[in-house]
Amino acid sequence: MSGIDIFKLDVRHFNTIDNEIKELNHKIKPMNEKIKSLKLSKKELEEKICKYMSINEIDQCELGDSTLCNIESKKKQPLVQKTIKEIIFQFVKNELDNDFLKQDDEYKTDKIFNYIYKDNRTFVETHVLKRQ
Repeated sequence: MSGIDIFKLDVRHFNTIDNEIKELNHKIKPMNEKIKSLKLSKKELEEKICKYMSINEIDQCELGDSTLCNIESKKKQPLVQKTIKEIIFQFVKNELDNDFLKQDDEYKTDKIFNYIYKDNRTFVETHVLKRQ
C-alpha cells in the first residue's frame, strides 16, 4: 500500500469517527439539558431548605434511606484583581511609614504578603445540604 492509500484510509477513518462523535453528541444533548435543569432546581431547593433549617435550628433531616445534613461552611473570599488593589491601597494608606521603609526587603515582603493574603480577607459563610 502506498503513502497516498494510507493517507486516504486515515482520512476516511477520521471522518467516520468524527461523524460518530457528532451523532452521539446529538443524542446526549437533551440529557445534558435535562441534567442542567434538574441541577438548577436542586440548587434553588437546597437554598430554601437550608434557610428553613437554619432559622429553625434543624441540623439534620431523616429521609428514610439517608439523612440530609445542613452544614455550615466558611471559606475565604478568593483574591481577585480588584480586591488585591483595594487591600494594597489600604496598606499604603495605613501601614506604610518610615519604620516600615527602614526594614529589610524580606520583612517588607512578609508584611505585605500577610496583610493581603491573611489579615484582610473576609470569610464567606455558606450552608449546604449533604446527604449521608
